[in-house]
Order: sequence, then C-alpha cells, then structure tokens
Amino acid sequence: DIHKGDSNTVIGITDTGTDLDHPDLEPNLKYNYADPINGIDDDSDGYTDNFQGWDLGENDNSPQVNASGHGSHVSGCAAAVTANGVGVAGPAINFQLLPVKSSLNSSSTSIDAGSDGIIYADEHGADIINCSWGRGGTPSQFEQDIINHVTLDLDRLVVAAAGND
Repeated sequence: DIHKGDSNTVIGITDTGTDLDHPDLEPNLKYNYADPINGIDDDSDGYTDNFQGWDLGENDNSPQVNASGHGSHVSGCAAAVTANGVGVAGPAINFQLLPVKSSLNSSSTSIDAGSDGIIYADEHGADIINCSWGRGGTPSQFEQDIINHVTLDLDRLVVAAAGND
C-alpha cells in the first residue's frame, strides 16, 4: 500500500536460470528490445539475441531454468507478480527481472560463473544484483574486487545469500 515499486528498477538474478514462461515471472521479465531474436547482435554488446537475459554457462540466449529450480524460486521471492491468483507474490511488485543463468550446463545445480553473472547483470542494466548462492573455501579477493567495483564504483546494490557457505 505504501510503494508498489518502479518498473524502471531492474533486479539481476544470477542463479540457475529462471522459468521464462512462469505466469508469476514472465510479466516482470526485462526485455532487451535493442537485441531481438534474429541471429544478429543488434546492440553490439557481444551477446547475440540476449533479448531475455543470458546463459553464461552454455553461452547462449536461453537463461531458462536448469535442473535446479532455485533460480526461479529466487526470482519469485524477488519480484513475482501479485494479485493474479497464481503462486506467490513478490515484494518488488513492479520491478523487472533480468535472468542471468550462471551454471555451467543444463544439469548443473551449482553456480560456476557467479562473478561473470554479476558483471553481465551490471552491464545490462541491473540496479540490484541478487547472488543467492555461495561456495566453500577461502574467500576470493577477485570476487570481492568485482563486488566492490559494482557497488562502490557503479552504484549497484549486490544482495548476497545468508546461510550458504
């Protein structure tokens, strides 16, 4: 009732892909009208036909969810359509979703290209970049440098998961 969100705000979901046809997600997808699906990189950004986001693992224009539905779940938690009688309602009612599939292949449930996903999301208009993933081991200075760069230099908000490694 206080604020319904702003359709000019984009949330980049770097995860295992997004269900591009889900009735709670599809209406809020960010479309890149400068690069329609026609086999040509119309916007000259190095990604051919990235109309609905990008799959960094398979290097193609289909960020469709893979073996793990985690990316769709996260997308819904961020900005599922409300008041449509379907599924759930996201808190960012009118925000747009930019799906960035960051797993290496269609059967992977891990995030292997997370840093690349953050960079892609930033370069393609995400104001908020969601990273609902983690990894074990020693913290990576390289990954921290990327997060510092997009937050401090480019004024993006990076949201990291709680409870993962």
